[in-house]
Amino acid sequence: MNIREKEIYHYTNGDALKNILDYSSLYASSCSFLNDKTELNYGKSLIDMVLNSEFKNHPYFIDFISKHFTNWCSHFSLRVFFISFSTNPSSSALWYNYSSVFGYNIKLSSNSFDNIGLRILGNKGKDQLATSLDNKLFSVIGNDVEYDFNKQIEKITPRLYDIFKIYEEGNDCLKNKHVYELLIDSVLYSKMPDYRNEEEYRIAIYFPSENYPKYTHYRVKSGIFVPYIEVVFLHNNNISEIPIQNINIGPAHDITAKIGLLNYLLSKEYFIKVNNCSMQVRSL
Repeated sequence: MNIREKEIYHYTNGDALKNILDYSSLYASSCSFLNDKTELNYGKSLIDMVLNSEFKNHPYFIDFISKHFTNWCSHFSLRVFFISFSTNPSSSALWYNYSSVFGYNIKLSSNSFDNIGLRILGNKGKDQLATSLDNKLFSVIGNDVEYDFNKQIEKITPRLYDIFKIYEEGNDCLKNKHVYELLIDSVLYSKMPDYRNEEEYRIAIYFPSENYPKYTHYRVKSGIFVPYIEVVFLHNNNISEIPIQNINIGPAHDITAKIGLLNYLLSKEYFIKVNNCSMQVRSL
């Protein structure tokens, strides 16, 4: 486990919030279905920049990386799932992204995603729960998304040197951990500076083994079967409510939204604090 401790906020809509509370779970999306397809291209552009500046005297290595990058991404993306959060409790950009400011966000601590309390629900239901302690089935990473170009290059450069060393020694580096670390830093945790106002924090779950299909579920969005995994939280080996610290109601909602949510939480015997967003909605 490698999780940077933070207070984090998951922005969502009303239907998704009800599912989160009803089933005590969060959906982690497949990396192969990133909402922003430019992330993959941006990560590749960062790698190309480092290759052309640091390894210009080693054209065979540049060709090697370019040749295998797509295959690495395919192998990587099938095994990596992530949940997006923000460190901003009231982001206007994210409120407007979810139900035209009629959304919600839930506040958690990133430490909730540790290896002890976190389980992955298999596609056969509650009889197939997995923990990362079970033969190291999966690992969990939690960190801020990096938007600073110079810091992105600083992270990626040593990753490529690690791969270059293995390449020079004639060893197989296609499935080496350094390749995984390179893709984590370049694709999953690097975004264009234009998106810095999202202040995104991501929890990534990686399956190094071939067992990931047993834990992959599918839902249909816009006619496409989209893979995801279901993350549940346990207490004394029983599925328990998600350790939500509080729920914030989007700025476009009136008092009836808070009354309805409080009554729902009371019916579930969930004792969670509910706040109204203080942000003002601009008139169009």
